[in-house]
Amino acid sequence: MRLALAQAPGELSTVVARLDWLRAALPELAVDGADLVLLPELFACGYNIGDAVHERAEPADGRIIGAMRDLSREAGVAIHYGFAEAADGGATTRRFVSLRKERC
Repeated sequence: MRLALAQAPGELSTVVARLDWLRAALPELAVDGADLVLLPELFACGYNIGDAVHERAEPADGRIIGAMRDLSREAGVAIHYGFAEAADGGATTRRFVSLRKERC
């Protein structure tokens, strides 16, 4: 298994910008032979965003996981990433997801 580590630029301040960056980066990682792309904690929503983390949190079956499934399928690589999950009672937790390219 060949792993690739990827870190988005810090100035990407929206979920859409971060997903667009990944969409552009994945084809090269796949061509280089990556089987699994590892992204850091809170990749999808961003870092050092203070209370905005609660605004960007979403359920485990939200739009981010759907977009990440599509990206995994399109690039033919598995992806491991983190995001802020909107939990019961208004709490926000960190969630990590691993998507297998064969099961997306």
